[in-house]
Amino acid sequence: AWDDEDTHTDTDLTSAGAGLAVKMPVFNATADAGDLAVTLTEEESGSIILCDADTNNITFTLPTAALASSAGMHFTFVTSTAVNASKTIVIKTHSAATNNDDNFLMYAFQGATSATDVDGDTLTIPNSAAAGSVVELTCVLGGSAELWLAKVYSPATITVADS
Repeated sequence: AWDDEDTHTDTDLTSAGAGLAVKMPVFNATADAGDLAVTLTEEESGSIILCDADTNNITFTLPTAALASSAGMHFTFVTSTAVNASKTIVIKTHSAATNNDDNFLMYAFQGATSATDVDGDTLTIPNSAAAGSVVELTCVLGGSAELWLAKVYSPATITVADS
């Protein structure tokens, strides 16, 4: 559980509220001063992350889920502002840059349409995505080929692809 006494290892993420196993911790990722690259940890599982990409790009790297016991980690990403027309928010599995063994199993409600994409280790919230777009991620299988369930709610078309 995350509480006010914990310090985030990546200084690009600031605490907006404590969790302490009673309520979900909330973090802000604000890219006003430049592009952000945030590496999440397993200890931050259960967090809601508010994403402000109205000026610059944000890239998140999920924690490694190398062990079967890592299943159950979960993160919720919410766009707190509309994404800039030339910027994106990218969420990658820990090994996305080295292999294509990990995958997101994405089930999306995008406006009045539903979509499915189950092959890729990089999820992209596109430019011009509206404020209030939500991506909920849960690790359902740890190990050498991680599987992350991605539930998406957005009027924008959020995509999954291999990096």
